[in-house]
Amino acid sequence: HTIFSTPSGVTFVAGGKYTTYRAMAEDCIKEVLKCWPLEDRIKYRISNTLEPLNPLATQEIFQRGQIIVQHWQRNFQFDKTTLEKIFGRHGAEGEVILDKMLQRKITHPNSSNESLWWQAEAELAIESTMCLRLVDFYLRRSPLFLAHPDHGWLLIEDLADVFAEKYSWDSAQKATEIDAISQHLKFEMGWRANRT
Repeated sequence: HTIFSTPSGVTFVAGGKYTTYRAMAEDCIKEVLKCWPLEDRIKYRISNTLEPLNPLATQEIFQRGQIIVQHWQRNFQFDKTTLEKIFGRHGAEGEVILDKMLQRKITHPNSSNESLWWQAEAELAIESTMCLRLVDFYLRRSPLFLAHPDHGWLLIEDLADVFAEKYSWDSAQKATEIDAISQHLKFEMGWRANRT
């Protein structure tokens, strides 16, 4: 990324990517502070960019992983492998996912544990990360597209239902959201069809 300020005190930021946002934020503040009075530079020079964003996913929490998973085994009706995967992805915040899974298990008794998990993930993404579209969830908020052999396609209806429920989508909007994923899949995986 590139950061620079004009003599009039306007700071420009160009480039960068999502995975470097903390470094960019710190570099932006350092650049902006160059134009500020000395007392403000002193006041704002200390950053918290090395602090965990989520206090439920710290290094200390991950060191206690086995204990937390054992606790979950006693309190939730899901297999150990699922619990370990959820912990690996969310740390102690996984308990929020598990609570949502249990709630969904009551209303969707025929859903698999995997489907319940991803429905709960979608619900959490909607509630806490401003995830507005199904394609955003598939491509940026979850590893479904890249990590699943079917790119998460078998879960599409269940996940679209979560979004439709949360955002009051009608069937046309739901179909549009599913089609956006389908089009992305065709675009990204089109090279497979073109092999000789």
